[in-house]
Amino acid sequence: MKNLKLLIVALLAFVLTSGLVSLPTSARGALAQNQGSTALERGYRTGYSDGYNAGFKDVADHAASDFRSKVEYQHADRAYVEAWGPLEDYRDGYQQGYETGYGMGYEG
Repeated sequence: MKNLKLLIVALLAFVLTSGLVSLPTSARGALAQNQGSTALERGYRTGYSDGYNAGFKDVADHAASDFRSKVEYQHADRAYVEAWGPLEDYRDGYQQGYETGYGMGYEG
């Protein structure tokens, strides 16, 4: 069953990228817009989780509150998958989520 789903997805991707079937312009625009939203949302969730853990760890280590100095925050690309949309959108979401999550983890 899993192999069948993978085959269908691969076939659909081939058909769409080969030009055999073309999406209308409005559908392509909506798809691109949805991908950006997906990248932003997924980045936010990943960043929040990473930030929360970093904030919690800093409290446990008696470290000063400083999320901007963290390598994960600066790179903001952990777990990024190109299919979700633009890396820039993912990074924006990741940093927003990281900041919020860090504050929650640090403040308890």
